[in-house]
Amino acid sequence: MTRKVDAKLVIKRMKLAVRLILPVAMLTLSGCWDSTEVNDLAIITAVGIDRTEDQQLELTVKIYLISPSDIEGSNGMTGSGDTGSGQSIIRSVKGTSIADAASRLQQVLTRKVFWGQAEVFMFGADMARHGLDEVMDFLTRQPTIRERANVFISGTTAKEVLALNPPIERSVSDALREMVNLQTWSGTSLMKLSQMMSGKSRAAIVPTVDIIEADYETPFPYISGIAIVKNGAMIDQIREEDTLGIMWLRDIIKPRKTITLEPGKHQYISVQLIRGHTSLIPSIEDDRWKITVRSESLVKIIENTTDRDYSIPDHLDQLEAELADHINRNINQAIDLAQQKWKADIYQFANVFHRAYPKIWARQKDRWEELFPKVEVKLETNVIIRRPGMTGKNIFKPGQR
Repeated sequence: MTRKVDAKLVIKRMKLAVRLILPVAMLTLSGCWDSTEVNDLAIITAVGIDRTEDQQLELTVKIYLISPSDIEGSNGMTGSGDTGSGQSIIRSVKGTSIADAASRLQQVLTRKVFWGQAEVFMFGADMARHGLDEVMDFLTRQPTIRERANVFISGTTAKEVLALNPPIERSVSDALREMVNLQTWSGTSLMKLSQMMSGKSRAAIVPTVDIIEADYETPFPYISGIAIVKNGAMIDQIREEDTLGIMWLRDIIKPRKTITLEPGKHQYISVQLIRGHTSLIPSIEDDRWKITVRSESLVKIIENTTDRDYSIPDHLDQLEAELADHINRNINQAIDLAQQKWKADIYQFANVFHRAYPKIWARQKDRWEELFPKVEVKLETNVIIRRPGMTGKNIFKPGQR
């Protein structure tokens, strides 16, 4: 027997249920009572940290101020860097620590400080030499600070670099970010730096920035080399042209890297990297710690001013051997610097041994400062010329046609 359903009774019961449930559900909604309007924020795009003569920390920030037109044009959403029609300002404050300086920064601003868009963190040379441990502790604790922000060490003061207004990009942070993207290595992020400084090697590399002034109307920053950081402090700097071996050992070299050889007097051959990879293979034999550096590279010829014809296989084989020798010399130089001069494991050999020999590492890790300079390094370098180019020889040299 089928029971007849009263539609009016069902609707009445549903309305009663809604009246009972709705007030309870509304109590669980947070709403936007604690929200902050974007035009009430002081959006930091770049941060500089220096140590002053009186041993205080000077915090310099570049702040992008949102204008009403930015809000109207983007519905309240803004990208990174100095975009739109707003303006940028520089503010500097001093404090006994970075946390103290950050607190004083908020006191001199009428807008709430927002760190989430900071893409560049610049340490002054004196700050880096004194030590980065305390500053890094503050930066890595803050949930709003980007872990992938780029880190640099200035050849002068960070404040000077942040005050620059590059002629092409909208801001110094945009300029440095694009330079990193176009460099032949990926630079150092805040996350990478914290991992290297707190890792087993306690050594790191950070790109350095200098200022070009001569022969240009507007001074602008450029990436000039690499700083070596050991136990939290910068111990040395090397020029960009001397970093090839370091990049190969760290396996951070990117395509577009150009290598130029001089086989004969005033004769040059240039190749560009298509793809490169380096692997570190550890071994321990009778308390002798060894690393085999196995490097594979694919390159293309982009210029030839020599008398050689690289459509001839023997000439290609000769060039591949010369390129391998060139890379080996740079790697050996980089190893000597790290083991003998710096005594800093910037190549993360410690991590490689720890993964391969965890039990031996557990017993010997306290001796790593003593062991690292004695690690024997063997090179296995292979270069393959994948693209010799459209012509084998330079057809524009006299007698080559």
